[in-house]
Amino acid sequence: MFCKANRLNSRDVAPGTETVIASVEAPFYLFLELLEPSGLIDSTDPIDGILITLLRRLHNTVSGTLALIVLGRVQEAEVLSRTIMESSLTIQYALARDTDHRLLKYFKQYVQDEREQIRKWKAELANIGVEAHQDHQRRIDDKLSALDGYDAFIEHFAAMLSPDSSSLRAWPRSLSDLNLSDAP
Repeated sequence: MFCKANRLNSRDVAPGTETVIASVEAPFYLFLELLEPSGLIDSTDPIDGILITLLRRLHNTVSGTLALIVLGRVQEAEVLSRTIMESSLTIQYALARDTDHRLLKYFKQYVQDEREQIRKWKAELANIGVEAHQDHQRRIDDKLSALDGYDAFIEHFAAMLSPDSSSLRAWPRSLSDLNLSDAP
């Protein structure tokens, strides 16, 4: 399944690597199998859907990282491993308590960070040629449009939550700020 999903030839998988792949892939596929009878996949609670989506995206990144390793692209896989660690810790932190409000803070922080990055990109537009400027401006506009959609989702999501989110701290700015023992 792994090779097919990642468009790899099974002959390219080095001996011993199969065990690593199976150790990562098997729990995820078991998780998917258990979703159906649990009813979680059909849950009307948006938190369930968001968490399932985050876990699927995390699995896709892990799977892509393993595919890079199979292809001998270890440095590229190493870069993605940081993303995997951050995503894992983010999910764990969100699940520790007040999951709905923590996810809300996470989404708000994400959009804020992305808008800050766009501000920096705009400042750099003056330093590039006309053709590149137009291309970058178009991409900036596309990103801003997507962020506006995210803001609409966040507003809708926030409206569904209980209003008592003021007691929560802002989303941690770095991994070192995550307090994973922050359980109730």
